[in-house]
Amino acid sequence: MAPKTVMERVEKLEQTIESLVALPCVVADLAVRTGNLESQFLQLRSEMQDGFSSIRDEISGTRIELRGEINGLRGEVADLRLGLAATRFELTTLAGKVDQLGTHMRSLHEEVLDRITLLHEGRPAPKPRPRRKR
Repeated sequence: MAPKTVMERVEKLEQTIESLVALPCVVADLAVRTGNLESQFLQLRSEMQDGFSSIRDEISGTRIELRGEINGLRGEVADLRLGLAATRFELTTLAGKVDQLGTHMRSLHEEVLDRITLLHEGRPAPKPRPRRKR
C-alpha cells in the first residue's frame, strides 16, 4: 500500500466531518421519537390499568350475583326436599290404607259368598237358561 498524501487524507477527513455534521439532527430526531414512544407507552399502560380495573369490577359484581342466586337455589332445593319427604309420607300412608281396604274388601266378599251359600242351602239348583242364538 502506498502512503496517502496529505491532500487525500484531508479530503477523506472532510467527507467524514460532513457526514458527522448531520448527526446531531438525527440524534435530536431520535430523542423526539423516543419521547413520543414513551408517552404512548404510558398512555397504553394507563388505559390497560383502567380496562383491567373495569373487568375486575364486573367479575366482582357477577360473583356477588351468582352467590345470591346460588343461595336462592339452595333454599328452593331445601323446600323441594321437604315437599318430597311429605309426599313420600303421604304415599306410604295411602299405600297402608289401600292394603287395609283390600283386606276389608276380601273379607266382605267372603262374607257375601257365605251368605249366598246359606241362602241356597236346601233349594234345588236353578235350571240353566237356554242360550239365545244370534
